[in-house]
Amino acid sequence: EPWKLVSTQSTGVTNSYVMDIKAVIFDLGGVILGSTLAAISEWEKQLQLPQQFFAKVIALGGVDGPFPKLERGALNREEFDHYFAQDCQKYLKSLNLDIKEAIDGKSFLRTLEIGINIRPQFMKAVSSIRRKGIKTAVITNNWPMASGVENKFEKELVPYFDVFVESYKVGIRKPDPKIYQLTLDALGLEAKNCVFLDDLGVNLVPAKKMGMYTIKVGLSYQRSLDELQNCLGFNIDGKHVQSKL
Repeated sequence: EPWKLVSTQSTGVTNSYVMDIKAVIFDLGGVILGSTLAAISEWEKQLQLPQQFFAKVIALGGVDGPFPKLERGALNREEFDHYFAQDCQKYLKSLNLDIKEAIDGKSFLRTLEIGINIRPQFMKAVSSIRRKGIKTAVITNNWPMASGVENKFEKELVPYFDVFVESYKVGIRKPDPKIYQLTLDALGLEAKNCVFLDDLGVNLVPAKKMGMYTIKVGLSYQRSLDELQNCLGFNIDGKHVQSKL
């Protein structure tokens, strides 16, 4: 049974029935890392572009557009720069817009990377979870980062996770079920003993179908941490547990 009855005295949880969790799997952007949408939105304003311009360019490209291909490792940064610029110009033309400043893939990635910040509340939770002997993992759709960002990941993120799956390194991106199975295999666990947190519902669907308990992380991400705490049956907010971070 994936559920068990435990004593929750002095744990701060609100439910006596917690899941028999052996691993917690996190997304990065919008979960462990703050959302970069604000940085992109500000850049759109500076360029005098319509709101959600870049989101629509990516959506119009479909699953074989430049950005999904970059996240699968099928394009490098230079190739992405070229094809993404073409798609942006095509969409601008369809809107009858003429933007003087050049819009390219390199600038788009740089804006995304500048907006990256680690949420200390989640890293405190990760440290608390690991101290209880529960494994931690990451499944992230990402791309080859600029060297400074990559170094930050290697130093401040990777050491805190037992498994760290990056889409461009494995050639698969969420929501392809294969990337979830790959992570489970690396953990040596069944889906029923794992919790998965992501900020996009479309990425939670396959995990839930496989048997994972899923938590959608919204703008008020403290609620997500509260839900995770209730699943685990012990305090993860850092108030009663000393964190390394």
